[in-house]
Amino acid sequence: MLFYSHAEEKGLGLKRYIITITVILLIFLVSFLVLQVFEIPFLSNPAFIKTGGIVAAVSGVLLLSFDVLLPVPSSVVMIGMGTLFGIVNGSVLSLIGCLNSALFGFYLG
Repeated sequence: MLFYSHAEEKGLGLKRYIITITVILLIFLVSFLVLQVFEIPFLSNPAFIKTGGIVAAVSGVLLLSFDVLLPVPSSVVMIGMGTLFGIVNGSVLSLIGCLNSALFGFYLG
């Protein structure tokens, strides 16, 4: 069919939305299962994040940087970074992550 009606366009948009949501949920499910099967202590004992070291700083900046793609609440990440690193250092790290996120979103178009 050469021309699509308005109802057919809505159906295609809804199918794309459902497929996108399904793929995102499958990515999270597979990630969770991999962490559980290989007994990676990321979910059960995140001690490396509680110490506030370089791993926590990089993790927070990466979470904020990819906030465009990931359904991660940025305010929670920013509050956590402020709690771990103090107001000034946490704010600087949050600013770096948010600027990276804006640049990444701009790049994606």
